[in-house]
Amino acid sequence: MSEPVYGRETPVNLRSQRLRRAAGSNQGDADPVEVDAADADTDTAAGPPPADPYGVGQEALAAATQPAPAPAAAVPGLFDEAAPAATAEQARSGWRGRVNAAMGLHLRATPTERDAATSERARRAAIQSSPPGVVVIASPKGGAGKTPTALMLAAAFGSHRRGVVAWDGCESPGTLADRAALRQPGGIADVLVSAGRLASGQAAAAELAAYLTAQPAGHEVLGTALDGSQDPIAVGADECAAVMAVLRRHRDLMVVDTGNNTYAPAWRWAVGHADQLVVPVPLRVDAAKAAYWMLHRLRAEGYEETAAAARVLLVAVPGADGALEQRIAEQLAAAGATRFSRVPYDSLLAAGGRIAFGQTTAATQAAFTDLAARVAGDLAGRASGSVLTGRAPAGGYSSSDGEFPRIVTEGDAW
Repeated sequence: MSEPVYGRETPVNLRSQRLRRAAGSNQGDADPVEVDAADADTDTAAGPPPADPYGVGQEALAAATQPAPAPAAAVPGLFDEAAPAATAEQARSGWRGRVNAAMGLHLRATPTERDAATSERARRAAIQSSPPGVVVIASPKGGAGKTPTALMLAAAFGSHRRGVVAWDGCESPGTLADRAALRQPGGIADVLVSAGRLASGQAAAAELAAYLTAQPAGHEVLGTALDGSQDPIAVGADECAAVMAVLRRHRDLMVVDTGNNTYAPAWRWAVGHADQLVVPVPLRVDAAKAAYWMLHRLRAEGYEETAAAARVLLVAVPGADGALEQRIAEQLAAAGATRFSRVPYDSLLAAGGRIAFGQTTAATQAAFTDLAARVAGDLAGRASGSVLTGRAPAGGYSSSDGEFPRIVTEGDAW
């Protein structure tokens, strides 16, 4: 008697397995609402399903489960100084690289050039292997550089991987679209009008692309025009949830620009759904104080994991000295920050005009590429528990980064 033939099992749609916890919930790691009724007896309901005023559907609002990154990523060891360098590598940068390219020679790279090339390859590999996630740029201080940071970080990611979108999560019209290299024809209001269709399984990637603006560096931008050419929209928690449901249908790495009001529903939604928080801090006392109290308040409200994993981006300003930088780092470390990166001052970013990644200085591009690689490492470290899950704060986070406070200032001197 022949053996019965079994068909292939239907693949599990991980996006439909769990729903986000309702806004305002503070129940730690209590089991979220199950979509699959067959598992209803194993989990405890956490309240009614999320509101869906834009008709994107509960499946689209459901959190996606992200598997743990492959061990091959090995992000923590990417930037080890002991990494071996090829002893006979041909120079591809500096004057030797230019001579090789122009005359077809094979001048060898110096040890410094080889180390730089190795670091560049490591950064590129980290960005390319970055898991999906939601990176939120936040600071309650106006003029702290949130929008330039969002655009430059998205550009650094977009230069090496696809699926990167920077979008404006500000409750009032922000400047993200106004400062992007290319102007967008549509905005958040247009996406929300068509959110139900765009978040459905029938929507093609090309349909979503019509609402976004592809930038020269490879990323895309979604914002709101300041000139009144687009329909006005007040962005709140429901709007953020609907936009996210649409974007993640075809994109997997979101960089969210935020406003200055830490009590606004949009700001609370963004921080509550952040897989990685990036806090730009120009080397000024007022900006440092604003960042300090934001991190302190997040810890007090139960977001200890988010605050401890936040990456502080120290931004050079004219006239700042090393003593002030050290003092700021110490104070922010006392507020829970353990990860610090740096970027130099760039007149193009400070001028307030449109930002094209390729038009910034080489030092600025290198610094933001390094930032993107480190954020990719941050995401990889948290991927097994929080990427795109919208997990509510669990509280009681215990840092494994050693004795507290700990100051880690990464990158080269300005």
